[in-house]
Amino acid sequence: VTWVVLSGVFFGLVALFFIETLRFTQKIFRRFSSSPLLQALVGGGMLVVLTFFVGSRYLGLGGESIREAIAGNPIPRVAFFWKSLFTGITMGAGGCGGVVTPTLYIGATSGAAFASFFGLDPVLFSCIGLVAVLSGAANTPIAAVILAVELFGSKVASLAALASVVAFIVTGYRSIYPDQIIKCPKSPAFDICSEYQRVGECDSDPALTRLPLVRLLVRSYQLWKRY
Repeated sequence: VTWVVLSGVFFGLVALFFIETLRFTQKIFRRFSSSPLLQALVGGGMLVVLTFFVGSRYLGLGGESIREAIAGNPIPRVAFFWKSLFTGITMGAGGCGGVVTPTLYIGATSGAAFASFFGLDPVLFSCIGLVAVLSGAANTPIAAVILAVELFGSKVASLAALASVVAFIVTGYRSIYPDQIIKCPKSPAFDICSEYQRVGECDSDPALTRLPLVRLLVRSYQLWKRY
């Protein structure tokens, strides 16, 4: 259970990285140019260059990589990082594809990476990661647990539920869908956003940033972004 809780923290951080990557790339492309055609040209060029260096496995939906991860086949440890970056560039440049399948890709491959770091079962943690990152990135813990039951059965679902709730808390009021409306707070510890406020309008910190050292690092990053 301890490893599952720790994995939930890790998956929450992975979800945060993906969310912030989407936000950052969209902001950069908007600043770069107001022309959709030029944004698409630059974004496409960036993807071509990245593909030349890291390969084409991070293009498209990535269904094959998801299947490889949950089957226990070897997956590059940095696969979730590259998929986050590829998806961020695509969406930032004006791509209209969805983000659910890339989120599942990032979750499954980050689970494989977590398992490889600590010598754990890659199949189990790829399955947990697939739903936990979705829970944290989209604020959908209930849907994530139901998905785990449907895909992996009740035994895995109980562990996935724990990791999903942890990831859900770690991400705070952030989401890959900034127009989500807050109906009620996740926890009494989250008192920054008001009811019925959009997630994208919140300036809240995830739970982990209440730790002094992490808060200092986050504050430094916020000041760097401002200036």
